[in-house]
Amino acid sequence: MLGAKPLRTSSAVTTHTRNLWNRGGRAFVWLACLGFSVNVLAAVLLEVEAILDRPSLDVRASLPNYRDIEWAKTHFREFAELATVHHSYVGWRRLPYRGETIEIDDHGIRRTYADPAAQPTRTIAFFGGSTMWGSGSDDEHTIPSAFAKAHPQYRAINLSETAHTGHQNLNALVQVLAGGLAPDVVVFYNGSSEINKCRAGLSAFSTTDEPEVRQLLERERQGFSSIEGLWSIFYPAHAFSQRLRRSLEARLHGGLERHDCVTDAGKAEAIARTLLWDWLTAKYLVEGYGGRFIAALQPVAYFSQTRVDHIHLDEHLREQYRAVYANYDRLIREFPALHDNFLDLRGAFDRDEYIYIDSDHAGPNGNALIAAAIGEFLSR
Repeated sequence: MLGAKPLRTSSAVTTHTRNLWNRGGRAFVWLACLGFSVNVLAAVLLEVEAILDRPSLDVRASLPNYRDIEWAKTHFREFAELATVHHSYVGWRRLPYRGETIEIDDHGIRRTYADPAAQPTRTIAFFGGSTMWGSGSDDEHTIPSAFAKAHPQYRAINLSETAHTGHQNLNALVQVLAGGLAPDVVVFYNGSSEINKCRAGLSAFSTTDEPEVRQLLERERQGFSSIEGLWSIFYPAHAFSQRLRRSLEARLHGGLERHDCVTDAGKAEAIARTLLWDWLTAKYLVEGYGGRFIAALQPVAYFSQTRVDHIHLDEHLREQYRAVYANYDRLIREFPALHDNFLDLRGAFDRDEYIYIDSDHAGPNGNALIAAAIGEFLSR
């Protein structure tokens, strides 16, 4: 008809659609490039942070405790290289390692000093966390090694592991006994690792990796979704944002959300009581075959009358220690069977020396003091 608008032809529609697809495609490419760039930047920042945070740069090697000790820097560098592997019921053990200051065998057991000229007739096994394992000391100056040097009649075995609690030590003892080894003396050296259970979400029977294990099992149960697969493309950016969020929360709230023993007195008491039950069970296992059991409560810098001007002590963590440690004096009276086994070492470092290298780990001089106290207790 005259003056009517002409109908859009199929060719015009096709051209318009093609233009839309082209613009959409360019937008998608730009978004993909932006996402890729953000991911690369996040990955670089995470790697830089990891390099800066590597314990090989551990400032503890420069503490006055190590002023005349040549192996200190090598030790902390090697300590940063150690890795662990999962072990059922005990949580984890270190992988084999051969260094200048640290040697770990194929069973995850750290080397302990043994006098080649001695002929030991008795065996003593040490269980505990990183303080007994010997963080901050070479193989020759751990507590077990210091004890072996002073008591050559004993073959000393270091069955401790970093962050292991008394309950993990108990499980490890059961495995040792089942394997045929029946030490004449068994020492449990506990206290500090129990405070790890004060982390929100953990219980008196938890290990520190419990949340991660549960998360992995839940992911296995639910399966791998398509949405998760899509978001995994942006994992570096997501990981960096989570790291930044946790850092900001810690700065704003002082980390108060990370531990709850101060606000939950029942949990703090349960943690202390569980350790005493672990000790009591270990006592019956060891004395059942004729051995001797020692339950040692370790010292920490927060309660020791010693020099701490060279280290930083977290005041929030001090309150968590106080909440748990305050229960031991009262609860130990409920376990009269432990009376002859209990060795209270909370005052072992009460002297004017540089002993601690952080809130709970001691240098070689502190390890020697603990070894001497254990030897004296055994002689009673």
